[in-house]
Amino acid sequence: MSEVSESVAENLSGRAFTVQESADEYSQLVMDLKQQIRDYVRRRGTELEQNLLEKAFDDIEAYHANQIRRSGQPVIVHPLRVALSICNMGLDAPTVVASLLHDAIEDTSITWDYLSTNYGEWYADIVDGLTKIKYTTDSGKKRADLEATYQKMLAAMVRDVRSLFIKLFDRLDNMKDMDAMPRHKQRSISRETLNVYVPMARRFGLEEISQEHTELCFRYLYPKRYERTLAHLQRLREQQAPSIQAMHRQIEEVLQRCGLENTRIEEIWTHPASYIHFSEDAETVLEGYRLVVQEPLESYQVLGALHTQRNAVPLKIRDFISNPLWNGHQGLRTQVIFDGEPISFEIVSKQMSQLNEYGIMAHWKGSVSELSNYYRTCLEQLDLFSGNKELRMAEVMGYLQSEQIQVFTPKGDMVTLPSGATVLDFAFQIHTDLG
Repeated sequence: MSEVSESVAENLSGRAFTVQESADEYSQLVMDLKQQIRDYVRRRGTELEQNLLEKAFDDIEAYHANQIRRSGQPVIVHPLRVALSICNMGLDAPTVVASLLHDAIEDTSITWDYLSTNYGEWYADIVDGLTKIKYTTDSGKKRADLEATYQKMLAAMVRDVRSLFIKLFDRLDNMKDMDAMPRHKQRSISRETLNVYVPMARRFGLEEISQEHTELCFRYLYPKRYERTLAHLQRLREQQAPSIQAMHRQIEEVLQRCGLENTRIEEIWTHPASYIHFSEDAETVLEGYRLVVQEPLESYQVLGALHTQRNAVPLKIRDFISNPLWNGHQGLRTQVIFDGEPISFEIVSKQMSQLNEYGIMAHWKGSVSELSNYYRTCLEQLDLFSGNKELRMAEVMGYLQSEQIQVFTPKGDMVTLPSGATVLDFAFQIHTDLG
């Protein structure tokens, strides 16, 4: 982040400006955001994409001019922050440009034809796919319009999964700026996020983004319990700090004795989002440790170091490197006894850690054909949903929220099925001619 005033720096992380803050600070914030985005596209984009970026800057400034959000923040800050989030994920320049324009059709007089003529059909289609169908005042029709909006969004995701990336960062940034909204609106948006966008993020392996959305939902749906949970976790962190530091040193010593001192030790802290559905207080602020190595083979060396110098808890060893989870999650899991207590460990390479946190975004290389079989199957299933006009969104959500199970075929191949699948489902999966 470049050096800016403290209030501007805070706004880069999502705090809304108050109405009293000066126009100079708004201007500084916009300039700083634009420069960071511009620098990224210069490094990653073609000359044409850089030119389209500058045009997008001009268009959103012109069409969002004098538009102010309830929080007192200029509307233009929102698409800029969404675009910066796309940059921070290392996505391609066209996605950055499209993210700047994501509200253009919905909130300005810009049309699909304008975008198609000035940017290209791909940009016009992405933005149109992110545009809500205008709701009527009739409650029955409003529900139908909402269903149609979801189907439109699913169709856009299937055409190009990058629309999902933009939508998730769009929703995340909007939720960070809801304090000035009426209470009923905060709750309505939070419920929709929890029921639609959180399961969607999880289905595509976006754990970090899913947790961010969930924590914001917690904050707005149950504000008192959320604040109490934050305060309780902070107290636990302070109370347990000496024992956590002592444990960190013990782990370092175990690794050093085996020549594995380059292993990075990360505490896995209890996330407030974990308590959105539970009213009881957390007992510990630490869920375990993540040990990060350079190469996959080193993961097994670290596992060996732990198991030869401490007692491993029986039946708690999981090898998700050899057999990744249904969403592509990889790593080794184990529990080891330290000071008489079982301590959980996750052992991963740097690349595994990134893939585990950012799922399909980290896997994306510009083509669906390069995605894993799991993600391709997810998109194929959503394609079936988006093309079925009779399908209710509840059925789609049932799919997104369902857990998965993994079964081995007689040949040793792993097959992923929805939880509750039958033997017949398994047979159809491995012998497609049966269908």
